[in-house]
Amino acid sequence: MSSTRRQQPPAKGGKQPETGPRVPVFTPQIMGIVFLVLIIVAGVVFYKGFYEKKVQEIASLEDQIGKQKQNNDTYKRKAEMLPNAQTVRAIMDEKLEEVQPMFIMDQDEMREFLFYTFPDVLVRSNINPYGIIIDFEWNYTLPWWYDTPFETIPDWSPPDEGPSLFTWTYKSRNEDEKEPDPESIEPFGQPDTFIQALTIHLEEVPLTYEQLKRFISNLQKLFGGKLYTVHCFRNDSGEISGFLRVITLYEMDISIYMMNPTAGASGDMPEGMPGSETC
Repeated sequence: MSSTRRQQPPAKGGKQPETGPRVPVFTPQIMGIVFLVLIIVAGVVFYKGFYEKKVQEIASLEDQIGKQKQNNDTYKRKAEMLPNAQTVRAIMDEKLEEVQPMFIMDQDEMREFLFYTFPDVLVRSNINPYGIIIDFEWNYTLPWWYDTPFETIPDWSPPDEGPSLFTWTYKSRNEDEKEPDPESIEPFGQPDTFIQALTIHLEEVPLTYEQLKRFISNLQKLFGGKLYTVHCFRNDSGEISGFLRVITLYEMDISIYMMNPTAGASGDMPEGMPGSETC
Protein backbone atom coordinates (compact mmCIF):
# COMPACT_ATOMS: atom_id res chain seq x y z
CA MET A 1 0.00 0.00 0.00
CA SER A 2 1.55 3.21 -1.10
CA SER A 3 1.86 6.19 1.41
CA THR A 4 1.23 8.81 -1.29
CA ARG A 5 -2.22 10.38 -0.89
CA ARG A 6 -4.11 10.62 -4.02
CA GLN A 7 -5.55 13.96 -4.91
CA GLN A 8 -9.27 14.14 -5.04
CA PRO A 9 -10.64 15.35 -8.29
CA PRO A 10 -12.42 18.70 -8.20
CA ALA A 11 -16.07 18.63 -7.54
CA LYS A 12 -18.19 18.25 -10.45
CA GLY A 13 -19.09 21.66 -11.87
CA GLY A 14 -16.78 23.53 -9.33
CA LYS A 15 -14.18 26.12 -10.08
CA GLN A 16 -10.63 25.98 -9.00
CA PRO A 17 -9.90 29.05 -6.52
CA GLU A 18 -7.23 31.47 -7.54
CA THR A 19 -4.27 31.63 -5.22
CA GLY A 20 -2.54 35.01 -5.99
CA PRO A 21 -0.38 37.15 -3.57
CA ARG A 22 -2.35 39.19 -0.93
CA VAL A 23 -2.11 43.09 -0.99
CA PRO A 24 -1.45 44.68 2.55
CA VAL A 25 -4.07 47.19 3.90
CA PHE A 26 -1.48 49.81 5.18
CA THR A 27 1.06 50.44 2.55
CA PRO A 28 4.08 52.67 3.16
CA GLN A 29 2.46 55.35 1.02
CA ILE A 30 -0.73 55.38 3.12
CA MET A 31 1.22 55.40 6.35
CA GLY A 32 3.28 58.31 5.06
CA ILE A 33 0.15 60.29 4.24
CA VAL A 34 -1.36 59.57 7.69
CA PHE A 35 1.80 60.68 9.46
CA LEU A 36 1.95 63.79 7.32
CA VAL A 37 -1.65 64.71 8.26
CA LEU A 38 -0.91 64.08 11.94
CA ILE A 39 2.16 66.31 11.75
CA ILE A 40 0.17 69.10 10.09
CA VAL A 41 -2.62 68.86 12.70
CA ALA A 42 -0.10 68.86 15.54
CA GLY A 43 1.58 71.91 14.03
CA VAL A 44 -1.73 73.79 13.80
CA VAL A 45 -2.63 72.87 17.39
CA PHE A 46 0.80 73.94 18.59
CA TYR A 47 0.55 77.24 16.71
CA LYS A 48 -2.93 78.06 17.98
CA GLY A 49 -2.55 76.83 21.52
CA PHE A 50 1.01 77.73 22.37
CA TYR A 51 2.75 80.00 19.90
CA GLU A 52 -0.01 82.63 19.55
CA LYS A 53 -0.57 82.63 23.32
CA LYS A 54 3.12 83.19 23.95
CA VAL A 55 3.21 85.94 21.33
CA GLN A 56 0.30 87.71 23.07
CA GLU A 57 1.97 87.33 26.45
CA ILE A 58 5.21 88.76 25.09
CA ALA A 59 3.33 91.72 23.55
CA SER A 60 1.51 92.35 26.84
CA LEU A 61 4.77 92.24 28.80
CA GLU A 62 6.41 94.62 26.35
CA ASP A 63 3.47 97.03 26.72
CA GLN A 64 3.73 96.85 30.52
CA ILE A 65 7.46 97.45 30.32
CA GLY A 66 6.87 100.51 28.14
CA LYS A 67 4.27 101.93 30.54
CA GLN A 68 6.52 101.25 33.51
CA LYS A 69 9.35 103.09 31.79
CA GLN A 70 7.06 106.07 31.20
CA ASN A 71 5.99 106.01 34.87
CA ASN A 72 9.61 105.78 35.97
CA ASP A 73 10.48 108.78 33.81
CA THR A 74 7.51 110.70 35.23
CA TYR A 75 8.44 109.87 38.82
CA LYS A 76 12.04 110.81 38.11
CA ARG A 77 11.02 114.22 36.77
CA LYS A 78 8.70 114.75 39.74
CA ALA A 79 11.48 113.81 42.13
CA GLU A 80 13.75 116.33 40.45
CA MET A 81 11.04 119.03 40.72
CA LEU A 82 10.04 118.18 44.31
CA PRO A 83 12.48 120.57 46.04
CA ASN A 84 11.26 123.47 43.90
CA ALA A 85 7.64 122.50 44.52
CA GLN A 86 8.21 122.37 48.28
CA THR A 87 9.82 125.80 48.17
CA VAL A 88 6.91 127.23 46.19
CA ARG A 89 4.43 125.59 48.57
CA ALA A 90 6.15 127.11 51.60
CA ILE A 91 6.13 130.55 49.97
CA MET A 92 2.45 130.24 49.02
CA ASP A 93 1.47 129.08 52.52
CA GLU A 94 3.32 132.05 54.00
CA LYS A 95 1.64 134.49 51.62
CA LEU A 96 -1.74 132.85 52.27
CA GLU A 97 -1.38 133.41 55.99
CA GLU A 98 -0.49 137.04 55.30
CA VAL A 99 -3.60 137.74 53.21
CA GLN A 100 -6.12 135.75 55.27
CA PRO A 101 -6.84 138.70 57.58
CA MET A 102 -8.10 140.57 54.51
CA PHE A 103 -10.94 138.08 54.00
CA ILE A 104 -13.95 136.90 55.96
CA MET A 105 -13.12 133.38 57.07
CA ASP A 106 -16.27 132.00 58.75
CA GLN A 107 -19.83 132.78 59.82
CA ASP A 108 -18.73 134.51 63.02
CA GLU A 109 -16.80 137.10 61.02
CA MET A 110 -19.74 137.36 58.61
CA ARG A 111 -22.10 138.13 61.51
CA GLU A 112 -19.61 140.64 62.86
CA PHE A 113 -19.72 142.52 59.56
CA LEU A 114 -23.45 142.30 58.84
CA PHE A 115 -24.70 142.98 62.36
CA TYR A 116 -22.10 145.40 63.73
CA THR A 117 -19.51 146.75 61.29
CA PHE A 118 -21.80 147.57 58.36
CA PRO A 119 -24.56 149.22 60.46
CA ASP A 120 -21.87 151.21 62.31
CA VAL A 121 -20.51 152.45 58.99
CA LEU A 122 -23.99 153.54 57.93
CA VAL A 123 -24.66 155.37 61.21
CA ARG A 124 -21.29 157.17 61.27
CA SER A 125 -21.80 158.20 57.66
CA ASN A 126 -25.32 159.49 58.43
CA ILE A 127 -26.76 157.11 55.84
CA ASN A 128 -30.22 155.67 56.01
CA PRO A 129 -30.65 153.85 52.69
CA TYR A 130 -34.11 153.23 51.36
CA GLY A 131 -33.26 149.64 50.55
CA ILE A 132 -30.35 147.27 51.00
CA ILE A 133 -30.25 144.34 48.60
CA ILE A 134 -28.04 141.38 49.48
CA ASP A 135 -26.93 139.72 46.28
CA PHE A 136 -25.90 136.41 47.84
CA GLU A 137 -27.44 133.50 49.73
CA TRP A 138 -26.25 132.84 53.25
CA ASN A 139 -27.03 129.97 55.60
CA TYR A 140 -26.12 130.04 59.28
CA THR A 141 -25.27 126.82 61.09
CA LEU A 142 -26.58 126.55 64.65
CA PRO A 143 -24.93 123.56 66.36
CA TRP A 144 -26.40 122.14 69.54
CA TRP A 145 -23.31 122.91 71.62
CA TYR A 146 -23.56 126.69 71.16
CA ASP A 147 -24.14 128.24 74.57
CA THR A 148 -26.63 130.83 73.32
CA PRO A 149 -28.39 131.19 69.97
CA PHE A 150 -27.61 134.26 67.91
CA GLU A 151 -29.73 136.58 65.83
CA THR A 152 -30.01 135.88 62.10
CA ILE A 153 -32.09 138.92 61.14
CA PRO A 154 -30.11 142.15 60.74
CA ASP A 155 -31.54 145.29 62.32
CA TRP A 156 -31.25 147.21 59.07
CA SER A 157 -33.29 144.69 57.04
CA PRO A 158 -36.87 145.58 56.04
CA PRO A 159 -39.48 143.98 58.33
CA ASP A 160 -41.10 142.06 55.51
CA GLU A 161 -37.78 140.78 54.11
CA GLY A 162 -35.69 140.29 57.23
CA PRO A 163 -36.87 136.75 58.18
CA SER A 164 -36.19 135.46 54.67
CA LEU A 165 -32.95 137.36 54.10
CA PHE A 166 -30.80 134.56 55.52
CA THR A 167 -31.50 130.92 56.26
CA TRP A 168 -30.25 128.81 59.12
CA THR A 169 -29.72 125.12 59.81
CA TYR A 170 -29.79 123.53 63.23
CA LYS A 171 -27.14 120.87 63.79
CA SER A 172 -28.78 118.38 66.14
CA ARG A 173 -27.00 116.17 68.62
CA ASN A 174 -26.39 112.54 67.77
CA GLU A 175 -26.74 109.77 70.30
CA ASP A 176 -23.80 109.60 72.74
CA GLU A 177 -22.23 112.64 71.08
CA LYS A 178 -20.08 114.71 73.39
CA GLU A 179 -19.42 118.40 73.22
CA PRO A 180 -16.38 118.85 70.96
CA ASP A 181 -13.14 120.47 71.96
CA PRO A 182 -13.26 124.13 70.85
CA GLU A 183 -9.84 123.81 69.24
CA SER A 184 -11.00 120.89 67.08
CA ILE A 185 -14.17 122.54 65.75
CA GLU A 186 -13.95 123.37 62.08
CA PRO A 187 -15.26 126.83 61.15
CA PHE A 188 -18.84 127.08 59.92
CA GLY A 189 -20.01 129.05 56.94
CA GLN A 190 -16.95 128.70 54.73
CA PRO A 191 -17.64 128.83 50.99
CA ASP A 192 -17.28 125.83 48.71
CA THR A 193 -14.79 127.72 46.54
CA PHE A 194 -11.46 129.32 47.37
CA ILE A 195 -12.79 132.87 46.97
CA GLN A 196 -16.43 133.96 47.06
CA ALA A 197 -17.68 137.51 46.70
CA LEU A 198 -20.65 138.81 48.70
CA THR A 199 -22.23 141.81 46.99
CA ILE A 200 -24.42 144.44 48.68
CA HIS A 201 -26.48 146.87 46.62
CA LEU A 202 -27.58 150.18 48.16
CA GLU A 203 -30.51 152.02 46.61
CA GLU A 204 -31.77 155.59 46.90
CA VAL A 205 -29.21 156.80 49.42
CA PRO A 206 -29.55 160.60 49.95
CA LEU A 207 -25.97 161.92 50.03
CA THR A 208 -23.75 164.76 49.09
CA TYR A 209 -20.53 163.92 47.36
CA GLU A 210 -18.60 164.70 50.55
CA GLN A 211 -20.81 162.28 52.51
CA LEU A 212 -20.19 159.64 49.88
CA LYS A 213 -16.43 159.98 50.33
CA ARG A 214 -16.89 159.86 54.12
CA PHE A 215 -18.89 156.66 53.79
CA ILE A 216 -16.14 154.94 51.79
CA SER A 217 -13.51 156.17 54.24
CA ASN A 218 -15.50 154.89 57.23
CA LEU A 219 -15.95 151.53 55.54
CA GLN A 220 -12.20 151.31 55.10
CA LYS A 221 -11.48 152.26 58.72
CA LEU A 222 -14.16 150.19 60.48
CA PHE A 223 -13.88 147.07 58.37
CA GLY A 224 -10.62 146.21 60.08
CA GLY A 225 -8.40 146.01 57.02
CA LYS A 226 -10.69 143.59 55.22
CA LEU A 227 -10.69 143.60 51.45
CA TYR A 228 -13.72 145.15 49.81
CA THR A 229 -14.61 146.73 46.48
CA VAL A 230 -16.86 149.72 45.80
CA HIS A 231 -17.69 148.74 42.25
CA CYS A 232 -19.63 151.83 41.32
CA PHE A 233 -21.81 154.63 42.55
CA ARG A 234 -24.27 156.68 40.54
CA ASN A 235 -26.53 159.57 41.42
CA ASP A 236 -29.84 160.49 39.86
CA SER A 237 -29.69 164.14 38.87
CA GLY A 238 -33.46 164.23 38.64
CA GLU A 239 -33.81 163.38 42.33
CA ILE A 240 -32.31 166.43 44.04
CA SER A 241 -33.27 167.38 47.57
CA GLY A 242 -32.01 169.50 50.45
CA PHE A 243 -31.96 173.21 51.13
CA LEU A 244 -28.95 173.87 48.92
CA ARG A 245 -30.01 171.28 46.38
CA VAL A 246 -26.64 169.50 46.63
CA ILE A 247 -28.01 166.18 47.95
CA THR A 248 -28.93 163.57 45.39
CA LEU A 249 -30.03 159.94 45.59
CA TYR A 250 -27.14 157.57 45.07
CA GLU A 251 -26.98 153.88 44.35
CA MET A 252 -23.85 151.80 44.75
CA ASP A 253 -22.55 148.24 44.68
CA ILE A 254 -20.13 146.97 47.33
CA SER A 255 -18.51 143.52 47.51
CA ILE A 256 -16.77 141.86 50.42
CA TYR A 257 -14.89 138.59 50.08
CA MET A 258 -14.78 135.25 51.82
CA MET A 259 -11.95 132.73 51.66
CA ASN A 260 -11.77 129.01 52.28
CA PRO A 261 -8.04 128.12 52.36
CA THR A 262 -8.76 124.39 52.13
CA ALA A 263 -10.96 124.61 49.02
CA GLY A 264 -9.57 124.11 45.56
CA ALA A 265 -9.04 127.11 43.32
CA SER A 266 -10.26 126.98 39.75
CA GLY A 267 -9.00 128.95 36.79
CA ASP A 268 -12.31 130.80 36.44
CA MET A 269 -12.57 134.37 37.66
CA PRO A 270 -14.82 134.49 40.76
CA GLU A 271 -17.91 136.67 40.65
CA GLY A 272 -17.80 140.06 42.28
CA MET A 273 -14.22 140.82 41.33
CA PRO A 274 -13.27 144.49 40.69
CA GLY A 275 -14.68 145.62 37.40
CA SER A 276 -17.32 142.90 37.20
CA GLU A 277 -20.21 144.99 38.58
CA THR A 278 -21.67 148.18 37.19
CA CYS A 279 -24.40 150.58 38.21
